[in-house]
Amino acid sequence: MKLLAFRKKTTFLTFALFFGLFVSSVSRISGQEIMHVDALLASYNLNTEEGRSEKAALEKMLYGLNPTLFLKEGTVKQYGESLPVLVCSDVLSLELLYKENPLFSKTAIIRISIDNLTDLSALLDLDKLSSFVNLKYIVFSSSFEICAGETNKSSCELGKISAMIHSSAGNNFKILCQVSVPE
Repeated sequence: MKLLAFRKKTTFLTFALFFGLFVSSVSRISGQEIMHVDALLASYNLNTEEGRSEKAALEKMLYGLNPTLFLKEGTVKQYGESLPVLVCSDVLSLELLYKENPLFSKTAIIRISIDNLTDLSALLDLDKLSSFVNLKYIVFSSSFEICAGETNKSSCELGKISAMIHSSAGNNFKILCQVSVPE
């Protein structure tokens, strides 16, 4: 009798464990790699024309002057006369990214600013970015240490960014992290 009760309890716990793992795997980005911007830029093969070209294009999108749409505290401001290549958003404006908007049709990069530790609790649902048909990169950027005191900051930063992302489908864009603390 005790053996039967033990088996039922073990079976239930096994089921609960697998169900929990399934649910948590769906709420994370399945198979989506998150990298630091510097690591991606360093990974390009500069011995090939393709590698040099891809690196230059990403650097231009990240650091060059581009038509940009700013989403800040729920307001929208466009800079440049053509459709924006870059959309910069704070976490308070993430909901605006989910709305149908023709201004998003040429956007290649979404840059999300993490302005304080509270922002790390925000959630970006990649499945709702349907207006971004040309999206290549999402960059989470912070100008403060999001992992102060941690011994392995890189891993910690990537983990905290991963926790901000939800997706149930595969994506054709890269997710990047950039922590730039002024010295």
